[in-house]
Amino acid sequence: MQLTHEPGTFAGISLLTDRPEHAAAFYPPALHWSSNAEHTEFRLPDGSTAAISPPPGRPTAQRSLWLVRFASNSPEADAKQARQLGATEVRQDPNGDMVLRDPTGALFGLTQHTR
Repeated sequence: MQLTHEPGTFAGISLLTDRPEHAAAFYPPALHWSSNAEHTEFRLPDGSTAAISPPPGRPTAQRSLWLVRFASNSPEADAKQARQLGATEVRQDPNGDMVLRDPTGALFGLTQHTR
């Protein structure tokens, strides 16, 4: 997976789940990944990583989902623009990353652009 981390480009994926230990037992043998002991990250064969974190918001019938994250120079400013265009904020992480729901209902993340 080619990550450039330029604003607006693909920055990574996260598995949002309330059952990280089950995910850590499934994905490594199924897709030739590895996971850390804390079940907070997968390492893919190309060296890229996929984060594992709790689902945003209230519990729903859907216990797990994959979230695409996009690079941003300012997740807060880009989230404000997205809200003006009809998105809703779902969660802001302590590191400033944001999870939003677009007007069609799809979740996406904004993560701080790093070089």
